[in-house]
Amino acid sequence: MAPTIKRTHRPTHRPTHRIAHRIAHRIAHRRGFTLIELLVVIAIIAILAAILFPVFAQAREAARKTTCASNMKQIATAAMLYAQDYDELWAGSSADSRFARNTGPGGISVNWGFDISCNPAAADGTAGCRYGALNYLNKRRGYGATWQGGGLAMIRPYIKSDPGMFCPNQPKIDSAAGGTGETGYNINFQWLGPMSRVAYPSQKVLLIETFSTHDSTRFIRYCCAGPPVWDIMAFCDGHVKLMRLDRGCAKLGIRNSNANCAGWYACNSASCCPENYGCSGASGDVPDFPQ
Repeated sequence: MAPTIKRTHRPTHRPTHRIAHRIAHRIAHRRGFTLIELLVVIAIIAILAAILFPVFAQAREAARKTTCASNMKQIATAAMLYAQDYDELWAGSSADSRFARNTGPGGISVNWGFDISCNPAAADGTAGCRYGALNYLNKRRGYGATWQGGGLAMIRPYIKSDPGMFCPNQPKIDSAAGGTGETGYNINFQWLGPMSRVAYPSQKVLLIETFSTHDSTRFIRYCCAGPPVWDIMAFCDGHVKLMRLDRGCAKLGIRNSNANCAGWYACNSASCCPENYGCSGASGDVPDFPQ
């Protein structure tokens, strides 16, 4: 008869209190981060931030620039629709001889058109604000700060979106304009007269940014003297383009060397702003940026 083997029962699981003790022991003796390691991590994060934040800022500005160009395209299209409905006259302009009561350089007649204004405190449609205030950033805005601003209100039925009348950088413009409610776009409408007067529609400014908000080198009003800046413009044929202001007939060197610039002038070329593309429609039959 074979001997009987006595089997002893061994527990398959360690006591719970031993496991808990070992875990507590490991946690108590775990090595933490040293000061040097923490400083290295912070330095890496700082370097990444310094690299990425300017990239993010450039991406945001590129998006604003795209939105601004889209807004100007809509305004230009609306202005052309308005002109088609009103005897081919740009908003605020007139072919009536009674409005050619001022003269430019050399005694040339300047079509001044309508100088439209609006008191934001007045109700829309009243004598104080005939075409209605423009609304943006929870603020009723007049358009006395830019002479031609009323043209935007006149073409409003063709856009039906007041935010589209303003540059995405409008808060920056508000700060520069001292809270006057100035719009981000300055219009050549009232100076152009009838569409037939514009001999170079693809080279004649219809709409221009009031300030160079998309130029990273300098923020100035478009007709101010100083180093050349870039500005988004819409032209009388409806196309929109980023242009440098010193590459047109307003620059004396180009005006003297390019025969197409002969006779170019702005409404106040002889006084404060000789390079004012915002009222270059005074010489409507001359291009602003000859090709």
